[in-house]
Amino acid sequence: MNDFVRVASAVIKTTVADTKKNVEEHIKMMEMADKEKVDITVFPELSVTGYTCQDLFFQQELLESAEKGVREITEKSKKLYGTYIVGCPVQFNGQLYNCGVVISKGEILGIVPKTFLPNYNEFYEKRWFSSSTDLKNYHGK
Repeated sequence: MNDFVRVASAVIKTTVADTKKNVEEHIKMMEMADKEKVDITVFPELSVTGYTCQDLFFQQELLESAEKGVREITEKSKKLYGTYIVGCPVQFNGQLYNCGVVISKGEILGIVPKTFLPNYNEFYEKRWFSSSTDLKNYHGK
């Protein structure tokens, strides 16, 4: 019995707002991780869209493309070993969240919204995203 979990940090070449290209990069890394029998592969924050989309995060077309990209990554994971955590903006109850989407064996196991949003120097995340604390009263209704 192996008591160790093999974890990899995957750094992809991200193209701002080009979700199709970014998803292709995810899939390449997922296939590499599969060959190496990595248990958990973690991708960068907002890796599906790129971190620096700024006000493009307000565009429905980008958000729909990101959702489609996550579905494609999820489908690809059916045939691969391991669990993958990808970064993606997620709309929920009229709010937009910067999330980690946990994917394995063709299923989304969970979506974790970011809590602490930087809002200083070059970081303006509070302009685009809500904090996970905004969900504190949500009870699945």
